[in-house]
Amino acid sequence: MDSTLNLQARLKRCRPAHLLMGVFFQGTVEHLERLIGSEVTDELRAQVKSTQTPLSPVLFYPASDYLRLLQLGAQALVARGRSFPVAMEELGYGSAEALFASSMGKMLLAAAEKGPHEGFSEVPAVTKMLAHFGEREYQRVAEARGRFIFRGALQGPSWTIGLLRAGLERIAGRAGTLEVDPAAFIPYLDFTVELHW
Repeated sequence: MDSTLNLQARLKRCRPAHLLMGVFFQGTVEHLERLIGSEVTDELRAQVKSTQTPLSPVLFYPASDYLRLLQLGAQALVARGRSFPVAMEELGYGSAEALFASSMGKMLLAAAEKGPHEGFSEVPAVTKMLAHFGEREYQRVAEARGRFIFRGALQGPSWTIGLLRAGLERIAGRAGTLEVDPAAFIPYLDFTVELHW
């Protein structure tokens, strides 16, 4: 459901007030280094203003720079044989490692000790602290089923699926399934993700 054109459209919607915490930049760069090596990653960083100097995981940076990093990273992965949606999903998955190592990620994991729904229900509040754009809502659907509703999600559905896949593995302790609901999909910004574990 995601594409290069959709990412470009999201980039155009970025405003100076749209900020994202450095932990996502850090996680994505580190994941790209593991996948394609630091030489290629250094070339990508040179093209994104916020990543040209060392990043602080707790400071905020322009979301437009993060989307540019995702665009370049996805292009590098596509050049190595992945489809664009798969590349974006990998980048979302990779950014989760740095997130879970942060204090906010640890809050999520602590809440999840009570159960997956408790952990997932903390995601909207934690994400509000990490990203100054978009809206997120979690709904408990059944004992082992939940639903995330995203509005104005600049990272897009593929990246979000990757991040949630990592979260599902950490919070529920197994892979489970994640699907974007086609009935609730508004191209490139608003979508609903169904989780089952």
